[in-house]
Amino acid sequence: MFLIKLIKDIKDISTSGNLKRDLNILGLTSDSRKIKPGFLFIAQKGGVYDGEKFISKAIKAGAGAILTKNAPKKPDNQRVPILTSGTPRKCAALLAAKFYSFQPKNIAAITGTNGKTSVVNFLSQIWKKLGTKSATLGTLGFVSERSNFNTSLTTPDPIFIHKNLVKLKKDKINFLALEASSHGIEQNRIDGLNINTAAFTNLSHDHLDYHKNIKNYFAAKKRLFEEVIQERSNVILNVDSGVFNDLLKVCKRRKHKIITYGQKTGDLRFINSRNYKKGQIFSFSAFGETFETNVPLFGKFQLKNLLCAMGIAISYNHDIKKIVNVIPALTSVKGRCQCIAQHPNGAHVYLDYAHTPEALKAILIDLSSTTTMGKLYVVFGCGGNRDKNKRSTMGKIASQFSDGAFITDDNPRNENPRAIRRQILAGFSPQKKAMVKEVDKRQKAIKVAINQLHSDDSLVIAGKGHEDYQIIGEKKYKFSDANIIEQEIKKIEKEHKIKKTLGQ
Repeated sequence: MFLIKLIKDIKDISTSGNLKRDLNILGLTSDSRKIKPGFLFIAQKGGVYDGEKFISKAIKAGAGAILTKNAPKKPDNQRVPILTSGTPRKCAALLAAKFYSFQPKNIAAITGTNGKTSVVNFLSQIWKKLGTKSATLGTLGFVSERSNFNTSLTTPDPIFIHKNLVKLKKDKINFLALEASSHGIEQNRIDGLNINTAAFTNLSHDHLDYHKNIKNYFAAKKRLFEEVIQERSNVILNVDSGVFNDLLKVCKRRKHKIITYGQKTGDLRFINSRNYKKGQIFSFSAFGETFETNVPLFGKFQLKNLLCAMGIAISYNHDIKKIVNVIPALTSVKGRCQCIAQHPNGAHVYLDYAHTPEALKAILIDLSSTTTMGKLYVVFGCGGNRDKNKRSTMGKIASQFSDGAFITDDNPRNENPRAIRRQILAGFSPQKKAMVKEVDKRQKAIKVAINQLHSDDSLVIAGKGHEDYQIIGEKKYKFSDANIIEQEIKKIEKEHKIKKTLGQ
């Protein structure tokens, strides 16, 4: 695409005098290592690297033009146009949208501390079962009919997003559900998307190492509804959230079409649930009409995520009765309150991504009150180089809502794992110290916890969910909670068969 056409109508971009009208831009990148001749290099400041320091390298590699916040005082090559912008991140998103041009006509963005992945996944399943082809983008990667690969971030950079959305054109996919992280919203990664539906799940303690305080964290989430989406868009809001009224004011002011959901009240309202062998029997009301259906999901909090997904589907004019008919065919989301194994003695092992205080509390309360007949145990740790303030809080929650905890490692990164564990243990009162064990290796902790289960007990392995790696120092190692659980259960089953054969 010619540079003049590419930057046309994008505000806050100034050009140098040496801009050629016939300059053809062959690609975009914000990574100087990926520069190819004719590329536009977007030099922006990141958490680790400052792109402006790599402008000379980009020019030498053949960059056709540079977009930066501060023009270099001594450009290496006067023939290379230098574009400047006070908001290079936002401009990068808008440029990516214009360069790659295609995006689905219907894009739903889901934000909130917890539940984004489940909502996106449930929505995708509902669409598929109703005959609507769709794609998803988020923590579980980029998934469509032809593509299924991991992404390094919940909400990737805009060039990655738009480059991959083009792949949907061939399959005529015009529905996309994506997770909008607070980082992604604040850093303008989704500003170039034509999002026509936005949903909010909840707000609780997370990412305060980046946002510094809960006010800033909420401001990032709120920006999706206040600035990113156009006026009169569809929005789905959780009535039970403490920030509901603040969001409602924003949405009314911008004339958004609002659908609410929750337990207290809402257009979609949770009534009750009761367990059966394969999940829950779920009763809810939708715009005054009551429904009851089987849901093959565990955890009451997952039913609220399902209501949110239903609200999004309804906003795209899908009939509520048809939605209800497909709910019994849904499957649990990988690593989200997933009953992943059963001990030979009847105990159940659950895998969950809970890595925030609110998420850990939700799954422990739900399982202890609805599923577990015996004792409820939990294995978890906290990530290194991340929000330290939540560690003792999560320890306190485990001490209050479980019968025993195994404190171990998550992704320690560059922190001392023992120091992280001790900060979690600080949340346990002296009276509860007997119920907690500190285990220095995650694999060991999982095995120890599984082997002490009795009939009717339940165990939650929390924190990593679907992840298949562990970060120690600067290295990422292959590591899967699911694989370790499976291996240990198979080992126990084999031992039981041997004992039974020997008549013990």
